[in-house]
Amino acid sequence: MKHIRITALAFLLGLVPVSAAWGAFYDPALNGSQRAVAAALDGLNASNPLRTALAGVSPTDVARTLKDLSGEAHAALTAYLMDLGYDFDQRLSRRLSQATAPETLPESGWRGFWLQGGGSVRTLKGHDGTAASSLDGPSLNAGFDPRLGGGWLLGAALHYASREMKVEERQSYARIASYGPALYGGKETRLGGGTLRLVLRYAHTWHELEFRRDIPALKQNLSTFYGARSQRLSLEGAYVLPLDSELLLEPFLNLGRERLALDEFMEDNGSAALSREREARSLNTLLAGLRLQIPVGANTRLGGELGWRHLMGDLAPESALRLRAGGEFHLRGSRLDAHQAVLALHWGLRLGSSLDFGLSYNAAVGSRGQSYGGEASLTLKW
Repeated sequence: MKHIRITALAFLLGLVPVSAAWGAFYDPALNGSQRAVAAALDGLNASNPLRTALAGVSPTDVARTLKDLSGEAHAALTAYLMDLGYDFDQRLSRRLSQATAPETLPESGWRGFWLQGGGSVRTLKGHDGTAASSLDGPSLNAGFDPRLGGGWLLGAALHYASREMKVEERQSYARIASYGPALYGGKETRLGGGTLRLVLRYAHTWHELEFRRDIPALKQNLSTFYGARSQRLSLEGAYVLPLDSELLLEPFLNLGRERLALDEFMEDNGSAALSREREARSLNTLLAGLRLQIPVGANTRLGGELGWRHLMGDLAPESALRLRAGGEFHLRGSRLDAHQAVLALHWGLRLGSSLDFGLSYNAAVGSRGQSYGGEASLTLKW
């Protein structure tokens, strides 16, 4: 018992390496991700290459090294991917709303080609010892959406985005290239003093992921490439109510479901490399809010949106990761907000009888994360 107390004191003071202090990693682990990795390490035999590499780590660096070994940035990346389809879905939604000015209601019918370019930033706070993270990058979207006779509308779009995720505290980074098509259709019907618009949208997105992370204590630089696919289906109902000849009030409700399929991966370049089997995740969303369009002069319109968003499903995705050196552990990443406040602002300018230009800003704020972004759009209609 006396020997144990002396060894423990020496370990805490940093006088002996981790391999000499009990031979266990679980004891210095401070939170969930550290304890998950430590339990896997404690299951390895003493001659395992990873345990050998860790033998020289000083006790004061053990907790930090356990965090780095966890690969928690993989779980953060999954959380971001689960919610990316929502961004594009809302761009389509707001585009249709901005197009519903009094002169373009069902009976007038038009055909429009549009182009959007912009960028966005998303952040997630850490919890239970996980690190904060961010995701940012530009996007480009283009589409064609004719309004058919009888108030029917139909559209198709393509979208592309290039983003970078950073988890600075874990020296982990990822580049994400996302692209895919979307189809949408619906109907606008006169109802009372306004117009009821129902729209169904479907988007399919492919993600190409390049991931790297560093383990300073082991001098290892790990990397991997893998793919993912997401599908989003949403249904939105909105009631466009003209308060006078120009002012539009639009309450709306959007229901959506997102499904994400992740390919397997295996990191390279070190004994601390991780691997994961294929996984699937799903997320349900509900967005309710109010939009407003106000004319400012003969050719300019201002618009705004205020809403509340509720998420249900895999808000804190858990992954089963395996060390190349042996040992498996389960890791839960950053948690998505179940509730968010949503805000959007739009400025539109008519450049001619068939050409419109617009600038938009949008944001979503919750207790654990936030996102904000801006975009410019150009619409040609005839």
